Amino acid sequence: MSGRKESQKKGFTLVELIVVLVILAILAAILVPALLRYIDKAKSAEAVLSCRQLVNSSQAVATALYAKYPVNEVGEAINSADQKDEVKKLADVPGSLVGDIFIDTGKVSRLIYRHSDNTVVVYDVTQNPVYQIDPEATSSISAVEQAIRNGNQDASDLHANGNRYPGRESVIAEMVKNGGLLAVDSYQKRGTVYQNDSDQLYWRPYYIDITNPQSFLFANTGNTGHAKWEAKLVYYNGSIYQSTKKDANGNYIGISIASVSNTKNGGISDISQLPDWLTANGFVKVK
Repeated sequence: MSGRKESQKKGFTLVELIVVLVILAILAAILVPALLRYIDKAKSAEAVLSCRQLVNSSQAVATALYAKYPVNEVGEAINSADQKDEVKKLADVPGSLVGDIFIDTGKVSRLIYRHSDNTVVVYDVTQNPVYQIDPEATSSISAVEQAIRNGNQDASDLHANGNRYPGRESVIAEMVKNGGLLAVDSYQKRGTVYQNDSDQLYWRPYYIDITNPQSFLFANTGNTGHAKWEAKLVYYNGSIYQSTKKDANGNYIGISIASVSNTKNGGISDISQLPDWLTANGFVKVK
């Protein structure tokens, strides 16, 4: 009798263990997705809240600028480096502003904010709701900025390995060798004249100063080479610029950027001067 009682006090049977495991698996299948959705919603809410702070700060700075500048110059003034720094300081958010702040009739009308977890929030008064999480923008912006970092690193490595003045075509070749040129995606083409163009464009890096490489990206067809240094699109500091040049048939074509770093021929020595150079040489900012 005592032996039978001891055996009855032993742990679960195999069948009971299997039943328990099945129940736990079912609960996990139900609860884990719900928990992940809750976490995602919490992250999204935090990103949107931070974007709202950035919008409010931008509006405050813009309002102050109206006391100093004509109405039609406030949009340009708020996008100067020092004013953008003031906006970021005032907002005190963990993420960053992507591209420019757009002003319309005295109000902030559009900006893009990237949170510290890389979630991208687009504020646009023409949309409903005005704050929107954009997964496509999140992956797109991350990809082009990674391409810029790769280009800077490739230029630095070539310079450090004894190539005092590595040709920019060498940096492009390194990118082709290490995974290929980055294709221009639909988000990056959105709003440009190439939005519905079937030709695939590819980004190429172009550094300004080899001692401290700071690159921008330019795009044209072909997934190798420098495309004759002609750019249909340019990506710099979160903004997309497009060529306004057309051929005899009215088709948009690339503009040469070969002289952008030639200071003896109107080029620039610091990448912060790039927007002005692009404007002076036939490019317009799209977003």
